Amino acid sequence: MNNFKHFAYLCVFFISSVNCGIAQQSVLTGVIAVGKTSYMKYEINYQLNKNNIVSGYSISDLNGSEETKARITGVFNRKKRTMVFEEVGIISTKSKTPVDEFCLMRVKGKFEKKSGKNIYTGKFDSYCRNPKVACDSGTIVLMTDNDIKELSTKVVKAIQKAPVSDSVKKALEPAPDTTKWVRKVYDLQANSETEIKLNSDFVILELVDDRFQDGDRVTIMENDKIILQDFELTNQVKTIKFPLEGDQQKLTVTIMAADEGSIALTTIKAVLKNGKQSNLINASLNKGQLIKLTLVK
Repeated sequence: MNNFKHFAYLCVFFISSVNCGIAQQSVLTGVIAVGKTSYMKYEINYQLNKNNIVSGYSISDLNGSEETKARITGVFNRKKRTMVFEEVGIISTKSKTPVDEFCLMRVKGKFEKKSGKNIYTGKFDSYCRNPKVACDSGTIVLMTDNDIKELSTKVVKAIQKAPVSDSVKKALEPAPDTTKWVRKVYDLQANSETEIKLNSDFVILELVDDRFQDGDRVTIMENDKIILQDFELTNQVKTIKFPLEGDQQKLTVTIMAADEGSIALTTIKAVLKNGKQSNLINASLNKGQLIKLTLVK
């Protein structure tokens, strides 16, 4: 789907129908997960005919700026309780990415009964008709709407009592109400230093090139330590986490242009998330120029 590199992936789904063997319309909504850090909201609307053929459509980046709808087709095996489907074409999109650069998802999974819940687990990969575009893969977990609501309540309580990996927390905790987040846009000049007030001990920086993917590269430093060097910006979000440890009150994040690519200037677009704050950072830099973000509690 849309290149997430525009995927139509799914990782945790909320299904409207428990019995996938019945020829009826089913709606699945959840998130796409690639690795441990990249997520995107996703929905699939499908039905099964008498021959157990899956048909319908998917929507990736649901309600987002890159929202993309694609046609899907597949097969459900009643005996083995497996379902295989793939995206076969773009129906519509809000994205400015050329259609021939979209990655389309292929998923294989199986329905199983675990702890009294119907769960769909499996793996997916993706492909693009343009051989120059690299696509990713990931894993899949699928549940019914009623089961996921019940399980979410139990998981949230369990998380409070026991250590759980960040990926599990991200997948199963209720999504935050982003409508109440504080948003601010920073249009920064080259070699500038900007102070941003924090209200939590955990900061997330998301980097993306959602315009011209021409080979722009950046180096990211935490204080004086390089944590990401000569990284190429693409329209796949790169997420970096900066925990403030102990009594630490200040953190400096430096973004430096390592290469301008084929088009002059390195265009920086980053989202800095902290608590309920979501700050958009914009900058255009020549090679060697930088911006500094001083994050203060």
